[in-house]
Amino acid sequence: MHLQKLTLENFGPYYGTQSVDLDVSREAPVVLFYGENTLGKTQLFSALRWCMYGSLSSSQSQEEDSEVAAHLNNIAKREGSNRISVGLTFEHEGQVYVLNRVAIVEQGRPVAVTASLRIGASVVPSSTIDSVVGRIIHPQIADFFLFDAETLSRFYERLADDRQRGFIKESIEQVLGIPALQIAKRDISELVNDALDRQAKADKSVLETQRIRQRLRKLASEASSLERDRAELQETLTAAERELERTREALQRASGLEGDLREQETLEAQISDGEREISQIKAEIKNLFARGWMAVANARLSEKLDQVRSANNVASERGREISELRQKVALLEGKRSGGVCPTCGQELSADPTVETDLATAREALGAVLAGSPSGEVDLRTERRIAALIDNSILPDFTAKTRRINEISFLQFERKGRLDSISERLKGHSLAEIRRLGSQQQDLTQVIKGSISALEKSREDEIRIGQEQRRLARQLERLSGADPKVVLEATFLRLVQESLDRTVDKFRERVRVSVEDSATDMFLGLIRDSGGYGGLQIGPDYRVNLVDTRGDMRPTSEGGKQLVALSLIGALKLAAVRGGPVVIDSPLGRLDLQHRENVLRNWIPRLGTQAVLLVQSGELTRSDADRLLGTTVGRAYTIRRPSGDPEYAVIESA
Repeated sequence: MHLQKLTLENFGPYYGTQSVDLDVSREAPVVLFYGENTLGKTQLFSALRWCMYGSLSSSQSQEEDSEVAAHLNNIAKREGSNRISVGLTFEHEGQVYVLNRVAIVEQGRPVAVTASLRIGASVVPSSTIDSVVGRIIHPQIADFFLFDAETLSRFYERLADDRQRGFIKESIEQVLGIPALQIAKRDISELVNDALDRQAKADKSVLETQRIRQRLRKLASEASSLERDRAELQETLTAAERELERTREALQRASGLEGDLREQETLEAQISDGEREISQIKAEIKNLFARGWMAVANARLSEKLDQVRSANNVASERGREISELRQKVALLEGKRSGGVCPTCGQELSADPTVETDLATAREALGAVLAGSPSGEVDLRTERRIAALIDNSILPDFTAKTRRINEISFLQFERKGRLDSISERLKGHSLAEIRRLGSQQQDLTQVIKGSISALEKSREDEIRIGQEQRRLARQLERLSGADPKVVLEATFLRLVQESLDRTVDKFRERVRVSVEDSATDMFLGLIRDSGGYGGLQIGPDYRVNLVDTRGDMRPTSEGGKQLVALSLIGALKLAAVRGGPVVIDSPLGRLDLQHRENVLRNWIPRLGTQAVLLVQSGELTRSDADRLLGTTVGRAYTIRRPSGDPEYAVIESA
């Protein structure tokens, strides 16, 4: 497969229609795209994958992809356009393929995605497009041809995980062409069953022959059913693996958000409580207004109350004064006539000044009594008027209004924080994370069950094969057996056994070849290669990094990336199907020395076409000229001509 041209229409930041020439020669196989972060390199990478497979990432399928609408360019959307399209022209086995995928995005409706494919002058039926593309580079092995820094960072960990490694092993064997040999094994098995059936028909009169024939037919049926079940199990396993990968990515994106999610729940509860408190205070203010009419009479009532209290105070003071003068008169009269003091009980003695004092006291008492009457103290009226005055309405209204303002300010702050958190979370919720966690557990169980069922299927296949061979030997010993058919069945069985051994030997030989190539690549990439023995790849494709003594040694994140690059490069060399390598930001975690090693020693060995999407922190133009030299066939720059993040253009560098 050789890429020739990529055409984008309203995909991500690529407004309008833009085309990029990717055709390069064997002498200059590298295509470079320079673009700083956020300009649209990853969008370009996603567009290529979406055009080929209808999915935006390796963990999605067409049915699961709900993000296509988000890739409609906003400028085009504002202008009324609802069309996204990506076209890819490539050559394969001497024929030119033109593949187009179009999405129509309409508000309130599911995204309508259609695909078209033309091979030369022939139009391929839409129902077979995916299988045609899959025969060139199957989605299961696309990660070995289209990969980014994230794929590399996951690759090493997946190889260390038993379940993930089984999935990768299957993908690797797809790259290496082993399934084609396995299909040949199945075809030979069917020929063996047919020969045995014809052999059993040779002598229908023999009861033993009939019994063997019936048993062979049953075994053939079991084998056929087993093959169908295995295909379904493999399909279920593959789908579950991809869904689990997607779920894990979603959980990984949500990791670290629990604090925000808990704060989001707290803020939502506080906002709800605040709204309820505001409603309650408003109801209380309404009740204040219901009895607030009395506040209009408060001034008059207060004035009247002051008058009554003043009159009561005057009357009380006059009464007190009269009482005191009367007591004084009584005291002086007692002194004049002798007797006992009415206050302290002591005997009073006559005093020459008593008469004068008594006359003065009587005159004062008479003057008070003769003054203007003030009436009696009227406490009952004072209490009744005081009860009518309600001075709490205005303070209550002020306090409740102040509280509403305080809560409203808090609500504004809470909603502001909530909006900020919601923007960070982008639709995540604790319920969604719990659902994803539960889904991850369910998918893990499905995968375990599928793997267990596949292992049992392999055991059953071995059992059926052994019994078929045993019955075949019995048929050969029967007197009515046809020598020609016996010879054919024997020959086919020998071919079947030889093919079994051949597949196993081929698998081992390819594994050793991949291990040697991967080790050679890794030692050419790593700094201080003398301290490393290379890579050890087990039969199950567990990859270990070892020192010169063969002992395992740990490595950094950058080292893991180099291991992944080495394995992918080795598989690319050993692959029965060639294809371009498209890499998005492959050098981000590597230091300058390792970047140079990758560019000098790895890129040139990838084959006839390598497309690199890089930013200046990974590779400058001067470094590209120095390290890649004449191997660069085409170079492009992604830029924003107007500074608008919704409008990026691809220009020749």
